[in-house]
Amino acid sequence: MSNTLDLANDFTLSEALKTPTMWMVMGFTALIFMVQAGTSLHQAPYYIGKGLTPTAAASIVTTFALGSAIGGLFWSAFLSRVSIRVAMGMAAVSMCLGDILMIRADTLVSGQIAGLVFGVGLGGVSSLLRLLWANYYGRTNLGAIRGVSLPIQVGGQASGPLIAGLIFDVTGSYRSALLIFAFAAAMSSFLIFLARPPDLSKVRK
Repeated sequence: MSNTLDLANDFTLSEALKTPTMWMVMGFTALIFMVQAGTSLHQAPYYIGKGLTPTAAASIVTTFALGSAIGGLFWSAFLSRVSIRVAMGMAAVSMCLGDILMIRADTLVSGQIAGLVFGVGLGGVSSLLRLLWANYYGRTNLGAIRGVSLPIQVGGQASGPLIAGLIFDVTGSYRSALLIFAFAAAMSSFLIFLARPPDLSKVRK
């Protein structure tokens, strides 16, 4: 399927809500932004707790941010080769791998590698998600459709840091939180792979 917008494929909000794809994409959004916020906001104290200096931890955060910028460009260019849902699924897998690498990272270099891998994945998710909504549901009612999905995204972002913080308070470690985030990223990848473009003609039968 082409990745360009199909202007004839304009769903209303009620029509979009009838498609399984919309619920899959919202599930993806909740999970992946939980991972994004939970990982990114706790990475500096995580590395400091593992014995790295605050300067080294800041360097890893900078690498993460650089990776995110690179990811936005890389995954957008990758759309010439794969569909948008496949690209987003692969970006989510990159975030999963980044969390797994982060669990094992205990040096500046290993932390930077983990941050880069995670950031590249996040850059893809952030840049492609807006395009996916428009590509799947058209532009006419995009504001209403995104208005329903955005609270799901915000809820995911709010829950991630809370989950990580609570787990750290109970266990004294972020390891379990990172394992949960890695699993959530893997599940989100599975959901978005399943989220095929909706067929408006079937909804309007």
